[in-house]
Amino acid sequence: MTRDNHVAIVADDSALSGAGLLHMMETCLSFSKVLTCRNFRELAGLFGQYRSRATLAVINYDLPGMKRASGLRRLCEAWPSVRILVTADVYDRDTILEVLSAGSHGFIPKSSSAPELEQALRATAEGHVFVSPLPVDQKLPQSASPHAPTSDARLTARQKEVLELVATGKSNKQIAIALGISEGTVKVHVNAAFRALGVHNRVSATTTLLARMDFADVGT
Repeated sequence: MTRDNHVAIVADDSALSGAGLLHMMETCLSFSKVLTCRNFRELAGLFGQYRSRATLAVINYDLPGMKRASGLRRLCEAWPSVRILVTADVYDRDTILEVLSAGSHGFIPKSSSAPELEQALRATAEGHVFVSPLPVDQKLPQSASPHAPTSDARLTARQKEVLELVATGKSNKQIAIALGISEGTVKVHVNAAFRALGVHNRVSATTTLLARMDFADVGT
C-alpha cells in the first residue's frame, strides 16, 4: 500500500541499523519519505516538523539523549498519532513491559530476522500492537510469576488465545482465519477480554497480559 504524503522516521545512532531500516521501510511499506536521525533532540525536532505527516517511527530504545522509558513516554504523550515501534539489543520481559507501558505500540529485538522485522513494521504501521515473543529459554519460573493463575482465571482459554494473537500484531480478520472462527466472534472475545482485564485498547491489553502472566510462549 502506498502511503501518499506519509512520513516515517528511523531513530538509531547506528548507521548500519538505520540504513537497513530505511531501506526496508522505503521498499516494503512505500512511505513517501523516510527520515533518519541519530539522537533524541533530532528526533523530537522531526516529530515537531512533520507533526501532521509522520505516522510511523522506529526508535532505538538506547537512542542517545532519550533516557529510555522517560523520553519515550514524552514522545508518546506529545505525538499520540504516531505509531512507535521500539528496537533494542536488550531482550527481556522488563524491557518489553517498560516499552509498552511508556505508550509505544510494539517491540522487536535487533537480533530479529528480516521477515520478522518486516512483519513488525507492517503490523505497527497498520495500527496493530506487535510484541516479539521471548525465547523459550527465558521462560519465567513459577516462583517468579505469582499472579499468573489469577490472570488465567479471569480470562477464558479462547480470550487468552485471542489476546496472544493480538500481541503478535494480527488484525481481527487474521485472528479469525487463524482460529477458524468468524471476525464477529473475535471482536466479542477481544471486548470481553478488555473488560476482564479492565483495559480499553490493544496496547493496554497487551501490556496487562504480559505483566500478569508468563508470556514466553506468546506468538509461538
